[in-house]
Amino acid sequence: NPFFTILSQMANTMAGGGQEDLLQKLANVQKILLDESSYGKQLKVQAEEFEAALEELKELGENLDRDKMLEMVISAETVSKVNAYVTLARQVMDYEFFTSLSTKVDAAEGEEKEKLEALRENLLTMTGEIDQQIAARIEVAGRNLDALLEVDDIPTIVQANLGAIDDFFLQVLSGRMAKAEEEKDADTMAKLQLIIDTLQKLSQPPAGTELISKLLQAPDNETREQLIDEKADQINDKFLELVTNMMMQAQQEQGGDPVMAETLQFIYRKAVGKSMSASMKKD
Repeated sequence: NPFFTILSQMANTMAGGGQEDLLQKLANVQKILLDESSYGKQLKVQAEEFEAALEELKELGENLDRDKMLEMVISAETVSKVNAYVTLARQVMDYEFFTSLSTKVDAAEGEEKEKLEALRENLLTMTGEIDQQIAARIEVAGRNLDALLEVDDIPTIVQANLGAIDDFFLQVLSGRMAKAEEEKDADTMAKLQLIIDTLQKLSQPPAGTELISKLLQAPDNETREQLIDEKADQINDKFLELVTNMMMQAQQEQGGDPVMAETLQFIYRKAVGKSMSASMKKD
């Protein structure tokens, strides 16, 4: 719906520009439209059915197989619910899945046969569309990787384009590495390994995360203070910034854990004191 698309674009613009008041008003308009307009109600139903499908699949977990998926798809009451299943579990709907569905179609009669035939056609259309989207995403990922292999400073370019690193890129990267190893292409292998090493380095948690975790898990403040003394070399500006961000997040969360907030404040005070003491000794 073009109108809802325009509203979403306006919301993104306002969010980027810090226009909180207008953003809130726009959000209220969107909510009214979603609640009252026919298109909004349709979107709301689709979202609810998607969430329901997601929960069903989560509950099944590793127990999800072709037979169970076929049963769920056949029993789905709406096309949007079927679409949700296809979106969330496309990998289960393979050749054997459709063979089983065709067997059921052949065995059915009358209205049931027509219903299953229509379902099969819809599934073929939906899975085909998803496959096309996946193929397009893989093609883009391949082009991105090709471009990356041509640059001189791979780590810098990777860090500047993390938004382009998704599951499709990693899939292509893995495939290219396997191919390079098979062909014994040492130059390409070295470049691909540099990309992998850079991504692994960037995916590591911020420095100080492990220490904060230990401090939060400590049984009391005395133990926390002792730990801060022992790890004084890790108390730096980045550590203090990390604690500050956690404190702000804890304060902003409604119904948050007051004990957690108080503990973070204690850690911050002691860490600041330790940092100031270390600076004075250097001077």
